[in-house]
Amino acid sequence: MAKTLVATRSVGAPQRPRIASVFGTFTPFLNRYIVRIAGSKLTPMWALIRHRGRRSGREYWTPVTARPVRGGFAIPVAFGEGADWYRNVMASGEAAIRWGGAWHTVIEPAAIDPDSAAFAFPGWQRALFRALGIRRFVYLKEKSS
Repeated sequence: MAKTLVATRSVGAPQRPRIASVFGTFTPFLNRYIVRIAGSKLTPMWALIRHRGRRSGREYWTPVTARPVRGGFAIPVAFGEGADWYRNVMASGEAAIRWGGAWHTVIEPAAIDPDSAAFAFPGWQRALFRALGIRRFVYLKEKSS
């Protein structure tokens, strides 16, 4: 039976998952290295999302965990809805994802709940997301050529 992704609305102030307090200070340092390998065929857990700044219009590249789902990609919002990449993509409505060594143009971002996105991730990752307090995912529809 096919799984359906269910869009949800954000209510109240954005919550930061526990992972943000654990890894937040190391992220800028780690991202400099992870961005070089994210999205390659050798790193199926990591993707690279290319997005534009809301105010500056500058192009940014951010490594994220992502999985392909029917018609697009599911990405856990590990650092909460206040993460710049998330806010930029939600504001612009589009981005590009490098996954499996290829670039994919994605559009129409929608916040989805963990139950809707969980089927795309292996069991060990789902357990890790729960333990780290990740409660929000974003679905990005792949733009047809």
